[in-house]
Amino acid sequence: MNFRIQISVVPLHQWSNLFSPLGGVGMAHYGAYLLDQHHHVISVANLQCADEQEARERAQQLVDVNGIELWQLDDRIAVFEAAITRTSHGGTGKRSAGATAYNEA
Repeated sequence: MNFRIQISVVPLHQWSNLFSPLGGVGMAHYGAYLLDQHHHVISVANLQCADEQEARERAQQLVDVNGIELWQLDDRIAVFEAAITRTSHGGTGKRSAGATAYNEA
């Protein structure tokens, strides 16, 4: 039996754009970083999205008591502020109508 093997070399930083266990070929990888009240990262959600608009929509859905920063590789895409304001006693205050997004230039 004869087997033919083809090997392609792809730079590591491009892998996330080629393969995704959730989305398949062509999906881009984004990181949605959950922030505490001091804007320190406390958790991350890995998002596989077709494009930046889908990533923004999915990241905004994660916002509640904590804000979210959306990143692709080393580029910050947007910051979504928490929809709930905190009081100085560590509790939650009044809920606003929704998250506020700050786009990166």
